[in-house]
Amino acid sequence: VRIPPGVKEGTSLRIGGAGQAGARGAGSGDLFVVIHVGKDPVFSRENDDLYSEEHISIPQAAVGAEISVRTMEEPVTMKIPPGTQSGALFRLRDKGMPRLGARGQGDQFVRITVDIPKDLNAKQRELLREFAKSLGEDPARYEDSVLKKIFGRG
Repeated sequence: VRIPPGVKEGTSLRIGGAGQAGARGAGSGDLFVVIHVGKDPVFSRENDDLYSEEHISIPQAAVGAEISVRTMEEPVTMKIPPGTQSGALFRLRDKGMPRLGARGQGDQFVRITVDIPKDLNAKQRELLREFAKSLGEDPARYEDSVLKKIFGRG
């Protein structure tokens, strides 16, 4: 059975003449195959569009970066603009599923998750305090009890 690209969950394929033989010498009937599509660990699907998630660091989100993103075919480079927030959604045109019975492909949407470090050493904590000062914030508000709550250490 040839499964066409872009087939969706529950699609029924008809294979002419591959069914049970007819009564009293009549020709064979058709065979109907119902497609069930397994879950993918990287992509989820909505119609012809795919969704994936990429994790980036705080510096990558703040100053921008280029990251490698998995697609159905091969990885592509995607630009992360400065100031990207966690949850931002970016579109990669024509990187989704092939359109069944039509030309073209859907898009791939990439949701960004900014990873917050869980463990900081003393130097990293001090650098964050200096960064807070440079933003005009009072780093005393982020002293060890707050840092411990946020990052798991004091």
